[in-house]
Amino acid sequence: MVPVEAGADAVLAKIVDDLKTAQSAVDKVTKVDQAKKDDAKAKEDAKTDAEAKAKADAEAKVARWTCEYCGSSNPHDATSCSSCGAPRSEKKAEDEK
Repeated sequence: MVPVEAGADAVLAKIVDDLKTAQSAVDKVTKVDQAKKDDAKAKEDAKTDAEAKAKADAEAKVARWTCEYCGSSNPHDATSCSSCGAPRSEKKAEDEK
């Protein structure tokens, strides 16, 4: 029975080796797939961040300003206060840009 056992051990060793090779291939595919998913998520996150920044920048351009004399809130494009008529301060206009 020794030859049969030796043959069975050889077959078993081959099967174990094949399983290790298959697992290695699966691990490589999984790693590549995860890398692709990570890249796609990073691109989506960058796009979302860029859109959020563009929106914030656009909103900042049309932000209301507060009169330094009476404290009234005025439209972004007003050159003088709608409440007291005071001119918009250059300092304030530059600070809010």
